[in-house]
Amino acid sequence: MATIARKKTWRPTSQTSSLTCRIRRVKCAEERPACLRCSKTGRKCDGYDSDGPEMSSSPPTRRDSEASSSTDSSIVSLTTSIVEMPSPVIEWDEEERRSVNFFITKTAPKLAGNLESKF
Repeated sequence: MATIARKKTWRPTSQTSSLTCRIRRVKCAEERPACLRCSKTGRKCDGYDSDGPEMSSSPPTRRDSEASSSTDSSIVSLTTSIVEMPSPVIEWDEEERRSVNFFITKTAPKLAGNLESKF
């Protein structure tokens, strides 16, 4: 069976990363005013975007998540236009097909347990 190497898609490390960490494409430690990763390596931390999301020490409230739902729908519309590569066709020999069939029909249901039982 041939393996296909997948290329990792580049994405920003974090929306709250320092500008220096974003440029270097490394995980930002996100301390303020200068992040620890920049300080430890002797780099000048260029700070954070002023229009970026604010860091908060408390978890988001329900009202915050409801307000962000409109933003989420715009993100979904953007991502649906991205064309994904189809997964490769797996070519199995007879023994592999039988093994997978056995797993699906016999083993997996036993692993899942009885979903209709009362707790």
